[in-house]
Amino acid sequence: MFLQSSLSPFPDRIPMALPTELAGLTHELKEAVPGQRFRFEWSSKAQGVHLLLCGDWNRNGRRSSRTIQGPDGLAITKARQQLSTTTRQHVLATARKLVDLWNQGGSTNSRHRPCHPLITSALKQQKRVVIDHIKVKPSQEKSKQKHLRHVHSLFDWLETSRRDLDGPNSQQWAREGCRLDTDNYSDKIRVAKWACELQGLPWVLPPTHKPKTPKVARPFVDRATDADVLRAITLVTDPVAATFFRVVAATGCRPSEVALYNWEEWDRQGRPNVIEGFSRKSQAPLTSIIHPVAWMKQINWKLVCIDGISHIPRESVTEEESSELTRHYSDLLRKVQDETQAKGFEWRIRWTDLRHLWTLRSDSDGLNTRTAALSQSHSEHMHKRVYLRHNPRRQVVAEAERFAQTLSQRGLTHA
Repeated sequence: MFLQSSLSPFPDRIPMALPTELAGLTHELKEAVPGQRFRFEWSSKAQGVHLLLCGDWNRNGRRSSRTIQGPDGLAITKARQQLSTTTRQHVLATARKLVDLWNQGGSTNSRHRPCHPLITSALKQQKRVVIDHIKVKPSQEKSKQKHLRHVHSLFDWLETSRRDLDGPNSQQWAREGCRLDTDNYSDKIRVAKWACELQGLPWVLPPTHKPKTPKVARPFVDRATDADVLRAITLVTDPVAATFFRVVAATGCRPSEVALYNWEEWDRQGRPNVIEGFSRKSQAPLTSIIHPVAWMKQINWKLVCIDGISHIPRESVTEEESSELTRHYSDLLRKVQDETQAKGFEWRIRWTDLRHLWTLRSDSDGLNTRTAALSQSHSEHMHKRVYLRHNPRRQVVAEAERFAQTLSQRGLTHA
């Protein structure tokens, strides 16, 4: 008893343990950013025992973590000795930035790792060479924008994964999340090839990595007739959706262009078989051919106009108007699909299917291909490559009928 009292003036109290290093870091962080509820922890052995800052990062009431990286850009691994002063200062500064970003409502879920300075500078120079090549390359503006997006994606991926530019690395980037039978994969492979060849790097694409012909299943486009389209229109009871359906089917336009037609002038002119409009995608005026005209003879054009958006002519469409157009035609498509399927229609309809069918119908009826492409605000190459690849039998039969009609007009017959 005497020994116990001589060791401590309070014999009933248990001596408190010294605070750990992470507890000290957490305390310093709380002093720097008052009111925050994040704390430092070590990850499990299975994860490699890295330094984490844990808390409700996703704002959903659940615990999550963010890995803290050292000055070298690598995760801080637990060791026998304590963190150095430089590392502690870097950890506190990084954690404070994360917490401040979280307090401001920003996203802290960034998995990008900083790259080695030498690799970063080399990639930036190589990226600039590829970008300059694409900008001066003669091609459509939309294709340039798509290729530039792929260039940024490729070099961001290389920098994040800390890799140099070469054939195998760029091919792995192209394959991630892509099927070989898609146009997206073909575009990524093309950009990867440019990036390597412009730097004088060898490019060998293995046969197993070569793009395959895209396989697009469109049963409605391949089998539906004009009578099927008209029957589907009559199954839709919502007047706005049914009118919208008729316009897309009769003009082959994009759904975002329906509200941008000059409906008042078209009605004032006696509803001719052409209608003036504005293409949101091409950012240019267009003149669409109505075929067949009977599908739009009795429509109430006021049903497809949107207040504040339906006015022509115009130079561009703002982001707010674009979002409103997308919401509008998406809601109408949902109504069309629900009503037609509830009444036993064979196929699930999409607005793009009606656009494909208009192209096939115009080709079958002898409309000039270039004129039809202009009517849909397309290039002739895209018109043939994308839209006319469906239902090849219908195209062959139509061409045979046109050929026979031409011969009969000239008084000739088949040999």
